[in-house]
Parts: sequence; structure tokens; C-alpha cells
Amino acid sequence: MSHWARINEWLEHRTGISTAVRNLFYEEIPASSGWHQVFGSVALFLFLVQAFTGVLLAFNYAPSPGEAYNSLQYILTEVTAGRLMRGLHHWGASMLIVVVVLHMTQVFLFGAYKKPREATWMVGAILLLLTLAYGLTGYLLPWDNRAYWGTVVATNIAARAPLLGPYLTSLLGGKDSIGVVTFARFFALHVLLLPPATTLLIFFHIYLVRKHGVAPAPGDEYVPKKRFYPEQAFKDTLAIFVAFVILFIMAVVVRVPLERAADPTDTAYTPRPEWYFLFLFQTLKFFSGSLEVVGSLVLPGLAVLLLLVVPFIDRDQIVAVTRRTFALTFVTLAAIGWTALTAAAVITTPKGANRATIHFSSPSDWLQLSPWKRYKRGYARFAQTRPDTKRLMADYGSDIDQIWIPDMNVVDRCTTCHQGISQSTLAEASVPQPYRAHPIVPHQVKEWGCVICHRGQGLATEVGEAHETTSAWEQPILPVSFIQGSCGTCHRAEIPQAPRLHRGRELLVRLNCVGCHRLQGIERPVMLGPDLTNIGTKVSREWLYKWLKEPRTIVDATGNVTVNGYETGDEPRMPKFRLSEQELKGLTAYLSSLRSTPVAPYKFDPRVVAAWEKKPDLVEQGEVRFRQMFCSTCHGLAVTRAGEAKLIGGDIGPELTKVGSKVNPDWLVAWLRDPQSYLPHAQMPRYGWSDEDLYVVTQYITAKLVDPDLLSDVPKLGPPTAEEVQLGHRLFLEKGCAGCHTIEGVPSQKDFGPDLSNLGGKNVSQLEFGQTKTPRNLIAYIQAKLTDPVSVNPEARMPQYYLNSSDIGALTVALLSMSGPASASGIERLIVPRKEAALHPAGRFGEVYERYKCYVCHQFNGYGGALAPDLSFEGSRARRSWIVEFLKNPQTLRPTLTFRMPQFNMTDEEAAVLADYLGKVFQSPAARPVDERAFSPGMAAKGKRLYEVKYQCQSCHTIGLGGGYVGPNLSNVGNWMAAGWIEAWLRNPQALVPAASEPRRAFTDDEIEALTAYLLTLRQTAKPVAAKGAGR
Repeated sequence: MSHWARINEWLEHRTGISTAVRNLFYEEIPASSGWHQVFGSVALFLFLVQAFTGVLLAFNYAPSPGEAYNSLQYILTEVTAGRLMRGLHHWGASMLIVVVVLHMTQVFLFGAYKKPREATWMVGAILLLLTLAYGLTGYLLPWDNRAYWGTVVATNIAARAPLLGPYLTSLLGGKDSIGVVTFARFFALHVLLLPPATTLLIFFHIYLVRKHGVAPAPGDEYVPKKRFYPEQAFKDTLAIFVAFVILFIMAVVVRVPLERAADPTDTAYTPRPEWYFLFLFQTLKFFSGSLEVVGSLVLPGLAVLLLLVVPFIDRDQIVAVTRRTFALTFVTLAAIGWTALTAAAVITTPKGANRATIHFSSPSDWLQLSPWKRYKRGYARFAQTRPDTKRLMADYGSDIDQIWIPDMNVVDRCTTCHQGISQSTLAEASVPQPYRAHPIVPHQVKEWGCVICHRGQGLATEVGEAHETTSAWEQPILPVSFIQGSCGTCHRAEIPQAPRLHRGRELLVRLNCVGCHRLQGIERPVMLGPDLTNIGTKVSREWLYKWLKEPRTIVDATGNVTVNGYETGDEPRMPKFRLSEQELKGLTAYLSSLRSTPVAPYKFDPRVVAAWEKKPDLVEQGEVRFRQMFCSTCHGLAVTRAGEAKLIGGDIGPELTKVGSKVNPDWLVAWLRDPQSYLPHAQMPRYGWSDEDLYVVTQYITAKLVDPDLLSDVPKLGPPTAEEVQLGHRLFLEKGCAGCHTIEGVPSQKDFGPDLSNLGGKNVSQLEFGQTKTPRNLIAYIQAKLTDPVSVNPEARMPQYYLNSSDIGALTVALLSMSGPASASGIERLIVPRKEAALHPAGRFGEVYERYKCYVCHQFNGYGGALAPDLSFEGSRARRSWIVEFLKNPQTLRPTLTFRMPQFNMTDEEAAVLADYLGKVFQSPAARPVDERAFSPGMAAKGKRLYEVKYQCQSCHTIGLGGGYVGPNLSNVGNWMAAGWIEAWLRNPQALVPAASEPRRAFTDDEIEALTAYLLTLRQTAKPVAAKGAGR
């Protein structure tokens, strides 16, 4: 006896296995058995495949909501044959349902459920329900968006069950929402409860089949014709092999769907069930309201009940298929109905919703080669084709590359795939990605990595996870157009290489966003919008109505938005609030009642009024005086040139095109005489008006700077009532108006809106999208809020800003830069466009300095505006006598400059005070005193030749009527500049003014002396005539 025979005898004696195998294979079956009876064996095989692949997947699967998605990604990208195992498991589940349904259909058609096989049928029906239960409980386990929202729908359907709904919800979900408890219970059902229950029922089903046999054909009940082996065993084996081949091909070729990680905030997501439940999904559409429970529970429940009791309804002994007309008709109609409902569910999927799609795997997926390994090997092959192979491969390694920045808690593996990112020879466009070099940037990739700027998931080693937006990421990858937002995370000062970021920061300041929001690096100024304490004395209630209803005021015939009648690139800073008619009347009533300091009409000198009223050119002379005083240096005006309205002038003060239709005439006169009496912190200087100047200018403003139709569409408002005033006061606070505007006695509203200092670092789950279709990402959210705040929140308090797409993009970049505290490298503070004046001199100079608001345009030792020249060294530059005369009657010094110093009508005493202080305090150490008596006429003549012939200074400077207009006019430079300043300037202009545009010439000492001597001879012999009204 051989060894195998002895082993077989030993096993048979102790287990009886040989007898059991013989009984299994040599079981007698009807002669009519054939291909139609292979489905039971195939179903058993597929169940075993499910069990085997499920165990292999469980080795690397983390059963928790926080880790399930990532562990599944790990299985797909890192585990050997992980993608194949998931494909076999997923498609095997679908195939198992198909085969079980075919098996039940074959049994039903052949009447194989009839006596004595009722229990066999019922156990098979229960196994079908358990197979569907596997599909339901396993659907949640990938924890992607599709699984999450599909389970939400399923649990909601269960909750609608009469009487049992709350209990089913508690059993399946544990709580009102899908979370840890739901996940744990679905996992327990799928892995711990259903498999043993299914195994026991399969054994019981096989036992019943063995006990009662396979249903014979008519006439074969008592005459067995053949055994299971070999003919039927061969057919079953071949069917199993074909099924496995089909399953294997599907697992290899067709990629299992996996969406982004579950996002409970994505309420706009349209869930879709697995294909075998689509018919039920479509059926629900025929039942709405209270009838929904019929389609979701009653009809399926009746179908299950009917499935179980079929053997007790159909009790005749007819088993011939051709004679079972009702069975054939029922199966045909059921197949047609299922197909039609499933097709309708697919066809009627809403546009943009989650559609079922088939994605085919690449050959590398079949080999289960991780993406980073493919790119690594691809780079090595690519480098071998280059002439500089040795240098390209110098740092090459076969493992994952990683950059660690511990100070910023960053791990970056991007260079694992982007191997050539720092190779300058790979910068040309012909180099394929991901091997192409990065454009030149200030930061070294080897030191900073990629995610510092691009954000994203630095730990990722799969293309999809590294490049595509995934809602679960804390820092989704930034599109290139928004990459400058990362620059602002560290760099708080202006960056020339990031103009879009700078523009966004300018807009944040210009639009006064800090009035409602806390913004990183931007401090709240003392005042944002105009002070409204006395607004009722300034404008009419009708004008307030017009402005509050639409701050943009006018749209031209072509539909272009205009401001006060002229087109401009900037929108008004005041946004549009969504105010009803009642709210408009309430707010205007409240604001027009604010008259804490009534304005008394000013009494002009009667002689001035009488003289000018008789002159027909009163308004025209007022315009002349308006221009002579250079009001347009600070204020803009719309003028029509060549049939087109253009805005000219400065933007320090308000635009005045229609100010005559806006303000009350008495208020206008009082404001021009003394702005600070109305508004103590007003930046407009206090002019020394004569009655004549004041009268003609105000007549010009009220007659010419008007729009007769401006208030034509405003309803009659009448005197405000107490109820309207009370409503307006409440609205002023509710709308956050006190965040920008000051009213005496009304507390400022700080942080009225959400804190945006960390908006750029927020996860999507922290944002409120409501029911909007806005894509679930931070950039889309910010842009939706800027474009239309109510689109993401119908109850939003944020008003409507009218921004073009360029400015919306720039603001988005600036807000993305606000992602928490700056890194250690970000040591600068965000620069606001103009420094506030922090120079507060005392004494008489301080009074004059404050009266004329010198700091609004000029800088003094680093404080003040940048519109006019820096006066920090004016005492070294200009002569006292010239300063006095210039302050009394400003002259044009730089013809190319648009802005001019206004005519203030200073007194002699005020001009002398300013000149004396400038001469004593604001001195430059670089300009030493020079004795002008040392210069001779011969030196001056030599200097003139140098000026005109050798250096041709007249190319940029004007003397008399000749010369260029790039530099200052030197016609009276001898009256103007001190000799020491001229000499120091010729020696090194940038030592005095670092930003000076004049080139530094290589003058010799003799040439400097000669040029200085010549320039000092350029003097005006006649004293300028004092300005009108200067000696008041």
C-alpha cells in the first residue's frame, strides 16, 4: 500500500471524508439536468470569492470614519494587488446578485419550489435578501461622498417606516446623523453578523437540496437517469470558470468608482444607489408626500412577502415550463419593468448630478505599480535620452523623496514624481510633465518644497490625491491664478512679484472691509466712512434715499455702470444694501434728523453780493477762481472732451461733479469757511477766503456742478415721523452701519461680521454653503460671497459690492493669504497705502500745520502723504524768503506733474511761521552751508557752458521758455534753492533723496562749483504779486 493510500485510509477512518466526497459527486440527479442548473454552484463560488477578498481587504482596512477613506487609498496605491482585490470584491458582489436572481428565476420557472421543496425555496429567498443586505451595509464602508449620501437616503427611507421607523433609525444610525456609530454598526453587520448567518443558511440550503433533490422534469420523478459526476460536475466547473474569467476581466479593466472623501456639508450632492437598486429609486418618484412610504416600504415589503409565500400560493404540480404560462408572463413583465425603471433612472439623472460612469484602468493599474514608482522609472528612462544624464541622475533614488520643514510642520513628497523640478536644463516646454523644471522663483525647492506655495497634500504619492481638490484636505491645492495668496502668508510687505496680492490688499483697505471683519495685519482706522453726526444739515432726505437705494446712482444708455455721471474703473466704496421701501424711509428719516450742530446761514458782505449779482459772468468767474485755487488737486471733476466724459483731478477728497445737487447751500458755505467746525478731524485745509472768493466759488458750485434730474425718481418723503426715526435707528445698528460711520452717542460696532483673519486656512467643512450649487471649495466660496453674498446664505447681512472679475480674483488672493499667524520668516507687517500723520508739533507752527493739513500731501520725517514733495529737508533745500512767497502764492515747479499746490490765501504771519520752522527743524546733514560770496562771474560763465554744451541739462530742465519738462523749472532757482543744497545735489542726488530720478553725474569739484555759481544767477528780479485775499 502506497503512502497516499495509507493517508487516505487514515482520513477516511477518522473523518469519513472519502465517503462524503463520493456521495457529493455521485449523487443521483434527473437526466434532464443541464446548463440551466449551474447557477447554484456559481453563486456558491462567488460567495467564497467575496469571503476571501473581504478577508484580504480587511488586513489593511481601518474601520473608522476618520481612517476608512485613507486606508482604502493605501490599499489601492501601496498594497500589492490591492486594486485587483477591491475590483474582485466590488464586481463580485454585483455578479453574485445577478447569479442569485438568475438562480431564483430558474427555480421559479421550473416550479422547483413546489412540495416538498417549500423550505428550500424560502431559504433561498432569505439568502437573496442577505445578498442585498451585503450591498447595503458594504456601500458605506469606502466612506466617500457617494457612500455617505447614499446611506443618508437609505436611513431616511427606513425612518419613514410606520411604527418601526424610529427604532430602525436608532438601530442603523445610532443618532440622527451618519457618523461613527452608524459606520460601526454597518461594519459589524457586513463583517461580523451577515457572513456567519449566510454560511449557516448556505449549509442548510445544500442540506435541503440533498434531502429533497433537484426538481425533475415531468415523467422523471421516480426514474433517476444519471449521477452528478462527471457530466453535471463538468458543466458546473466550466460555468464557474467562465464566471471567474468575466469577474477577473472586470476587476482588471474596469476601475471601481471612488469619489472624494465623505463631506457632510455637501448638501447639494445628488446621491445615486447601486445599479441593482435604481429601479426602486425610480419607483419612488411616482409617490410623493404622504404616499412616499408606499413606494419606499409598502411595495418592497409586499414583494418580499410574496417571494416567501409563493410555494403556498402555487400548489399545483405542473412543472413544465411550456405549461407555466403565468410564471413566464410574470417573469417577462418583471424583467421589462425592472429594465424600464432602471433605464429611466439613468436617463433622467439631473444635469450636473452624480452619474454612473465607467472608468477603465490603465496597464500600470493591472500591474499594481504605484504611480510614484512609475514616474520614478520614467524619469530614469527619460534622463538616459539626455546629453546631461549624469547630472540629471546625480540625486536620483529609487525610494520616495521627502522634504521636511519642521518649523512649519510640513512634509513634502512632491519631488518624488517631479524629479526634474530644479534642473535648469529641463525648463523648455518640450520636456514632458512631471519632469519639467519649475519656473525661476526666489525660493529653492530643495529647501522649501512645493506645498508651502501650492498647498495641497504633501504626503500624497498618488496623482489624484496630490493634484485634485479633495474636500477633506485642510489645505486644498491652489490653482496657479491664486498662488500669490501663499506669498502673503509669510510676506506682509508689498511684494513686486505678487501684484495681484497687492491689489487685493489695497481693495481690502479701500473697501473698508475691516469695518465689519477682523483682518490679519490690517488695523482698524479711526474713521472709515464719513462722520454722520450732522448729516441732516449737509444733505436732503431725498438725496439720502437716492444714495442708499443705489450708491452707483446712474447706468448709462449702454448699460455701463457710471458713478455720478462718468465711467470709472472704481466702484463707490459704499456697497448696496438690500433695503425695502419701508427700510429706506426709516433710515433716511433717522439720518436726516441728525442735526446736533445746526448750520447758521453765513452773511456775506452786502457790497460784495450787490456788486457780483449784477455781473452776467458771475458763474464763469467762480469757475475761474475755482481752478486758480487748484481745487482739482484733491477733488475730481467729470469733464466732457470729444463727446466723452472723463474724470480729472485727485482722489484725496470727494468727487465734486454733482455736489451742487447733493449739499445744502448754507452747509457748503460753512464747510468752505471752516471744515473743522463741522467735522473736527476733517483733512481739508481751512482756507483764508475773502467774501468775494467765497461767494463766486459757491455760486459756481451750486449753479454748474449739479444734475437737475438726479432726484427726479425719488418719491415725496415729507418730514420724518417718530416711528420712522425709531425704525431707522434700529436699522442703522442691525445693518452694521456703525462699523464704518461715526455718530456722536452711537457706539462703534467692531467685528460686526465674521473673523476673516484665518479664512485662507479654513476647511470646507467650516464654511456655510446652504442649498447653493456653488462648488464645495474655499475659492468658490469666497468668490460667491464677494459676487453675491445671498447666493450662499439668503439671510446674509453682507451688502452687495459691485466688483469686476479682476478685483474679485485679487480680493480672493488677499483673503487666501490670511491663513493664521505668519511663519517665522514673515517678520514684516502688512503695509497700508498711506501712513497716518504721526507728527504733532506744538506751538504756533503746530496750529498752522494742522489748519492747512500739510501732512495730507507732504511727508515730514517719514509721516504723512506721498502726493507732494517730501519736506523733511526743506530747510536745507529752500531759502526762507522763497518759502514765504511760495506759500502765499504757489507757483508751478514741475510742469509734468498733474497736481498743484492749492491757493490757501495764507497771511504773512502764517507763511513766516511755516518758513521759520522748516528752516530750523527740517535740515539735511548731507547739505553743508556754502558761502555764496566765493562764486565769481567767471565761475558762473563756465557753469553756463557746462549746463548748455557739455552736459546739456536743458534736455530735462526749463529756463525761461526753453528746455525740457522732466525735471523742475530752474528759471528762478537762485531765488528758490540754497547754495549748499545745489552743491550737495550735484554731488550725489540720491544721498539727499534716495528715490530721485536725476542721474548721478561724475562732476569734478570745479564743475560742481561752476554749475552752482551759474544756477545761483537764475533769479527773478520782480517780486511775485501777492494772491488775492492774502492779507486778510
